[in-house]
Amino acid sequence: MKVLLKSGDTEKIVFFANVSREKDIYIMAANYLQSLDWKQNPELAKTIIQFYTKAKAQESLATFYDVCAQVEIDEFQNYEKASGAMKEAARQLSKAKNSPEIVAKMDNLQKRVNLVDQFIQARNIAQSRQESSLPEAAAICRQLLEIPNIDEAVRLGDICAFLVDYHFSRGDANEAYQLIQRMAKEKVNLEIFLDAGLIKEVYARMNVPLNRKIFGDQNNDIEKKKQEEPPLLKRRK
Repeated sequence: MKVLLKSGDTEKIVFFANVSREKDIYIMAANYLQSLDWKQNPELAKTIIQFYTKAKAQESLATFYDVCAQVEIDEFQNYEKASGAMKEAARQLSKAKNSPEIVAKMDNLQKRVNLVDQFIQARNIAQSRQESSLPEAAAICRQLLEIPNIDEAVRLGDICAFLVDYHFSRGDANEAYQLIQRMAKEKVNLEIFLDAGLIKEVYARMNVPLNRKIFGDQNNDIEKKKQEEPPLLKRRK
């Protein structure tokens, strides 16, 4: 297997792992596959999961599901899929041999799942379009903003963007402006999370000159980026 890994022949590596049916070989193969572009290849991701499962390597499988969850958030903003992946990671960890390290990982996962599910709840409330319920959604997001290191579970930019839209749509340009300033201060890339037109409107309403430096150096065009690909976990089905 070590010779095959050095060769980088993925097809032969997968074949050998399936033929050998040995735990260590499965793990070595799965570890190797993670070094490839599995994010864009559903079959690779599926094989990684299969190999860790066959090896009964619950901790490695849990780690992979956790990585998948982060991909869902960072690349597709799909918190529902991320929550599902994190819950599967926790389920796999629960099967692993108990140790202080495993307990700590489980605790961390549960806390992050809880925060992600709160954000999902807020977005679902907003999508229901029930005007009377929107303050509840905003309150949830406000609470999330107060949690230290919230970015480890829910992206600060997603929370702030939700609140910017909420407050500006209700005529509170000042609160929307303050949120944009917080995003800029914490070096959140505004062009990813906010529509350029909305930012301009907020600044115009506040009679504040729009300093393009707040958008960072990554791009002079502040058009919001759009994701065209379906969520990773959905593509695996």
